[in-house]
Amino acid sequence: MPVVFSQYDPKTGTVTVQGSADDKYEVVYSAKKFNDLSKHGWAEEAIEALAARGVLNGVGADQFAPEKGLKRADLVLMLVRMFQLTAETDSNFSDVSSSAYYYNEVAIAKQLGLVQGASATEFKPDAQVTREELFVILDRVLRHTKLIEETANQTSLDPFKDGERVAGYAKSSIAALVKLNLVTGSDKQLLPKKTASRAETAVILYRVIALAFTK
Repeated sequence: MPVVFSQYDPKTGTVTVQGSADDKYEVVYSAKKFNDLSKHGWAEEAIEALAARGVLNGVGADQFAPEKGLKRADLVLMLVRMFQLTAETDSNFSDVSSSAYYYNEVAIAKQLGLVQGASATEFKPDAQVTREELFVILDRVLRHTKLIEETANQTSLDPFKDGERVAGYAKSSIAALVKLNLVTGSDKQLLPKKTASRAETAVILYRVIALAFTK
């Protein structure tokens, strides 16, 4: 299976991977192209790199739908795959069908405390994720995996014109991601209530891989 946390250095022609020293790795070229990214050059590299690593899929053989909103269940699926999260599970949210393609991943995230339901029993897997929800869940995953541990002063939100619109529960998470340059905003805006697009999510997750090689 592809190693998500891998990095190619074109200057030296070498590939660095983060994995077990006891495992054997083979370097192969795996390209994944989509034909609907002509207006999303800013996200093309991230989308294709993550698709090649098996983190995300298109909506068809050669379509990615970059502007499409991301469902809560699909975000959890991406993160569990990306970080290869595991847990012994014995329950799930009542509105997550046992036959759903994301059942195991949501159960793992629930068991690890990485996601909370819309209520005590419901997850609302088909609801679209807002940008601030994405940032909060990602922050939890990064802390669970020890990729980040530091906190950030919430004044790091001050440069953004809509920083005051960030929900109280999300401020510390977003401040931490801003400090690490995982979140840079758009036109000095965080757009916390906006639905997170598939392209935006891919870019942020791709930045996480780069971050892992600085630790």
